[in-house]
Amino acid sequence: MLRLNLIVFGFALAAYVLQVLCFPFPLTTRDVLHQMFVVTGVAAWILMAEAMVIAARPAWLERIAGEPLDRLMAAHKKIGWAMVAFLALHVAAPCIRDLFPLIQVPMMEEHHITGFWQGVWTYLHPLGGLTAILITIYGATVIYRDALRGMRKIAWPRWEKAHMMWAWIFLGLALHAVRSLKETELFMPLGWITVASTVIGCWAAVRILRGRKGSPIRSGGTVEKAAGDGDVLFLTVRTAKAKEIRAGEFVYLSLPGDREDSHPFTVAGSDPERETLFFWIKEAGEWTKALGRSKPGDTLFIEGPFGTFTPDFPIEGNEAWVAGGAGIAPFIGWLEELKEARKAGKSAPQVTLWWSVRHRAEGGLPFVTALANEAGAKLVVHETGDRHVHLPPEEVLQGNPDRIAVCGKPGLTRSLRAAWKGGARSFRSEAY
Repeated sequence: MLRLNLIVFGFALAAYVLQVLCFPFPLTTRDVLHQMFVVTGVAAWILMAEAMVIAARPAWLERIAGEPLDRLMAAHKKIGWAMVAFLALHVAAPCIRDLFPLIQVPMMEEHHITGFWQGVWTYLHPLGGLTAILITIYGATVIYRDALRGMRKIAWPRWEKAHMMWAWIFLGLALHAVRSLKETELFMPLGWITVASTVIGCWAAVRILRGRKGSPIRSGGTVEKAAGDGDVLFLTVRTAKAKEIRAGEFVYLSLPGDREDSHPFTVAGSDPERETLFFWIKEAGEWTKALGRSKPGDTLFIEGPFGTFTPDFPIEGNEAWVAGGAGIAPFIGWLEELKEARKAGKSAPQVTLWWSVRHRAEGGLPFVTALANEAGAKLVVHETGDRHVHLPPEEVLQGNPDRIAVCGKPGLTRSLRAAWKGGARSFRSEAY
């Protein structure tokens, strides 16, 4: 996403410089404030449109962005907070302007209205400004709830309903985003970028509000088996999509009549011949409990596949696979492929699978242990305990692995990446 943003904002910067060269502005309080509003507003608007498109999950998203959706969803959060930063500068622009010695002029320009459409265009400006003020005040409450969610002080269902309001906020700000530009600016490249961001963002916002996220790549399936082991659900789903989905990729699952957004889960196993997908799902709320009560034959919707964290290991060397909690799911598929490679007499790397769990009794350990033995991989279980004593990176790296793959929470991934001394291509992670 960084590469795409460098291109987009590079074009936006070039467009702004061209605009200033073609239409120089005087150093007055009114004109400088307008320029501050334009720069901060356009930057915030582009970022907000990007966040809308990522949330809408169109089928072409990964191809255009050049990155898998798991990384894009991680970028979605960063883009959102960057948008909030530019929005704060946008709101604070009048205070920033007062720090510079400028020629004082009246803040409102006089307009001589000569026709109906000119009148409409003129009065849309204060209307857009007023609605933007009201929507920004409401948006501050949504930002507050996003911050609470980041600190895990608000439950997911409550936060999700509040976060969905960003789509309404984008639609509400569309008039302000377009009408705040001058006529000369609208017909310059920066205006084209603003209008394009508005159209694309509104399209994505409408899809989100209509519950059409990822709909072109969504299809139905049926539950074949749902069995529990402690707080872990082993789910097998029959779907024709199994022919195009690999273990390690992830999909979004939803139940008929869901009021919540679809939930992402890594595919732990795929059998194209039987047209089945296998999921390892850790119980984390009411929705996963409802999923655990599914019976054979029940309908389930699958959207995807996304991601690139699929088995792709060389035939030799020493590898460390690190899973944090439910991050074991993709490595189940990796172990299956490693097992098949050894069964077929093919060369395969020496693998140590590190699994960080709170307690060994949480569920699923016998299954993973048996699979690791069959695949010829060494399994090391690290218990964090109730004090959350995290897996030390030096323990993982003491065996001098040639390559490392990580699937877990951001903190675990960042600590291992910081300690890794090998090449960047020898370090794989699911989303970071």
